[in-house]
Amino acid sequence: MNATRKLCPKCGYERTAEDDQTTPPEQCPNCGVIYEKALRAKSSPAGKRESGPITQAVASILMVVVFVIAAASLFSDDGADATTLPTSSAGFDEVDDEVGCGSDYSDEKRADIFRARYQDHWMTWPGTVVSSDNGEVDIDAGALGMSDLDVELSDPDEGYDLIDGEEVVIRFVMRKPGGCFIPFRGDMASIQ
Repeated sequence: MNATRKLCPKCGYERTAEDDQTTPPEQCPNCGVIYEKALRAKSSPAGKRESGPITQAVASILMVVVFVIAAASLFSDDGADATTLPTSSAGFDEVDDEVGCGSDYSDEKRADIFRARYQDHWMTWPGTVVSSDNGEVDIDAGALGMSDLDVELSDPDEGYDLIDGEEVVIRFVMRKPGGCFIPFRGDMASIQ
């Protein structure tokens, strides 16, 4: 291997001369890791430890704690005053292309874009009612016959007369990103 070609210790990507044009020489153009940090992490004693019963028990407890925190965040309101939340004019197609099923970005970049541009923002999307039950409405915003958006109505009674297949415009606060099989999630919704 010559001086311009390096093998990434994290992802195994072999750096080419063309990569030197676009990426710093100390960074992997494929995964972005700094070569030196990845090498240190691989050779550190922490990376060579074997897991015994105590380590596995601690890992299991940690996983349960992380799961409980994640589950709690799904069902909690962040307490922000709705009148102070920013508004985004982005429609479903734009949001889906950037952070949903249509996105070509890495998971980390999609998450960063979602947090910066869409999470906790007021959105207004047209769509077709897929289903409505107990103040929750599923909306087909991408015209593909499936739920792209699941919202909780501010007034649950507002969904009482909705009919599956009905065209609506819904205003809501975006809370969770969607993907190919998971709808975007919002709350504080109202039918416009």
